[in-house]
Amino acid sequence: MGQFGFARKGEALTHESVLPDELRELASRLDMTEMLDRMPELSMQQLMQSLQSPAGGTEDEKLLKGAMQLFFFHANSGRGFAIFPPESKETETWMSIGDVMLTGLSSKAERPWAMERMNEIITLVEAASQDGPTFAAALKTFSEKHRAEVDARGRGEGDRSHLEVKLYQGDYFYYSLVWFILGFVLLAFSWLAPGTSFSKYLTWAVVGCLVVALVYNVTGITMRCLIRHRPPITNLYDTVIFITGVAVLLALILERFTRIGVGLFVGTLIGVAGMFLSIKYEAKEATDTMGQLVAVLDTNFWLATHVTIINIGYAAGMLSAVLGAVYLVGRLTGLRRGDKAFYKTLNSMNYGIICFCLFFSLVGTVLGGIWANYSWGRFWGWDPKENGALMICLWTLVILHGRMGGYIREIGINVNAVFLGMLVTFSWWGVNNLGIGLHTYGFTIGIWYWLGISWLVMALIMLCGLPLWLQERAERERKQLEKSGGKKKKSGGAATSAA
Repeated sequence: MGQFGFARKGEALTHESVLPDELRELASRLDMTEMLDRMPELSMQQLMQSLQSPAGGTEDEKLLKGAMQLFFFHANSGRGFAIFPPESKETETWMSIGDVMLTGLSSKAERPWAMERMNEIITLVEAASQDGPTFAAALKTFSEKHRAEVDARGRGEGDRSHLEVKLYQGDYFYYSLVWFILGFVLLAFSWLAPGTSFSKYLTWAVVGCLVVALVYNVTGITMRCLIRHRPPITNLYDTVIFITGVAVLLALILERFTRIGVGLFVGTLIGVAGMFLSIKYEAKEATDTMGQLVAVLDTNFWLATHVTIINIGYAAGMLSAVLGAVYLVGRLTGLRRGDKAFYKTLNSMNYGIICFCLFFSLVGTVLGGIWANYSWGRFWGWDPKENGALMICLWTLVILHGRMGGYIREIGINVNAVFLGMLVTFSWWGVNNLGIGLHTYGFTIGIWYWLGISWLVMALIMLCGLPLWLQERAERERKQLEKSGGKKKKSGGAATSAA
């Protein structure tokens, strides 16, 4: 709101506690452009020293001190919205009006350039106070002028700006969420009349909704790749929309082969949760989701291999956790009671996804080690992010070996699958917030609270396996007693016949 405050004489859009009354009154009288022209050259250090020094006793000294405070306030408020190409052709970083003002303050040679930019903003603000067509014309003139400056450099800056405009106008991720919600609602209606033609038609409608939602998701991801000339994942926001899309695609593939409805259910569930999380995360962080890359990530080859592959493993791990939750909660609540084939198929689905998760997590972890060797000179350094990836690989191996050795069966597989989801969320979000290691570039405020809530829910779901296991054990003991009782009865009858 304060980006162009210097151009709004006496109309500073700030709270009184931010801009004192005496400075508000001064702002209505001073022209910042004229003031810049008259001020001596001041470096940032000199400016800060003058602002911190006590004001003199005369009115002129107080006026000068207030004017400098006001100038610095407007310059500092106007930083961040970089709309001006740099004056030097050798510089790549674009500038905000605040940067322009401070550049003009520190160098008299740059002042004509800085004052011209300030006057351009004043022209835009004055045009905006009139009517829509006047402002549109002024904005077009502003845009064409700087477009010509950029084209003269021959560096192709802004060539894909129109794609970014289309991305935000299309609102692809919002509409993806809408179609996921519609699919979930239709799926819920199909449960009212299972086995009927009505339910069958609704099921096909759900499939259509998931496909449309996935198309919106993939379109948005693809446009972000084209805009940045980057692979699909460069930051935490990217991981949310990417993992959501991969998990939904895997769920649709599972449904194609099993046809038991679970793939559609978990697909809509993950789609709604994932897209809602992406919108919530973007709003909460309130930053550019296509910002400059962290230096260690600035390599397209490893972004396209290690990062993409490891996040496919994350998607499979989260899908496995949801399938495990459906199995445990479904059996505990009596869903499709007595239908052993249904739960056997569901367990087979989860086993396949766990194998899928192991493959991509293992390959992604090895590729990450190779990348670390190139970037940091060591393949493995027990960094928290590395340990998180290793835990996922080890836990999937524990599940598979436990199944092969007969130590765990269906209940054990699904309980451990839910725990796998806890490890994935820790590696995905938690390790970035530990504040240690070389992978702390995804810090998110408040994430520990929500991770704790999610882990508590997962732990409660895992506890659902305990009564199921006790029930199965009691059933086995009962059958063994019946079997041993039958043998005794049979041997007693044979002895009577012999006698």
